[in-house]
Amino acid sequence: MHYVCALALWHNLRIEVRKHSIMIIRLFLVVIATSLLASCSYTRIADLTVVANRNVGSTDQYEMIQRDVRHTAKAKRNSLDVAVDKAVAQVEGGEYLQNVKIYVKSNGKKIRVVGDVWGIPEPTTGITTSVSGDNDLSVGDKVAFKVAGLMTEGRIVGVNSSGAIVEINSKIGVSRKKQVPIEKLTKISKEVTTARN
Repeated sequence: MHYVCALALWHNLRIEVRKHSIMIIRLFLVVIATSLLASCSYTRIADLTVVANRNVGSTDQYEMIQRDVRHTAKAKRNSLDVAVDKAVAQVEGGEYLQNVKIYVKSNGKKIRVVGDVWGIPEPTTGITTSVSGDNDLSVGDKVAFKVAGLMTEGRIVGVNSSGAIVEINSKIGVSRKKQVPIEKLTKISKEVTTARN
């Protein structure tokens, strides 16, 4: 009888130990996850109106070029300068940052700068990225288009509503025909055909 009671007590004790060990493992995992997340977070240390690493002219007409540009740099001697310079350099024509927020990683090893890049925008060249209206492509036109990321030239041998049939001559003299959507074609010039005697 004592043996059965001792066995039941031992069994209940093992169950309790298992429950406590599972709770301890869960608590341990929560502590690890929290510490990992805390080490990855950034703390906001400053809000600045304007940041520039060079002299900015007061007579120039600056415009906001891009919003919320960010750059992260390793925390060293001049890391704030590097972060500001790299953030401004990400945008063509950028001169300085406005509405800047500066963050430091909780372990102190990185610094992050987020702000609006202001500068003198590049002048527009008048190049359009799309064409409205009808395309005036016809048989004999020399055109260019991309095939597998490379620019390819060819001559139109046929046109229909869904595209143009373009004859492409390879470097080894073999020609092939390919149907290309009209919106992907750029007209280069009209080839002049001469009659032979």
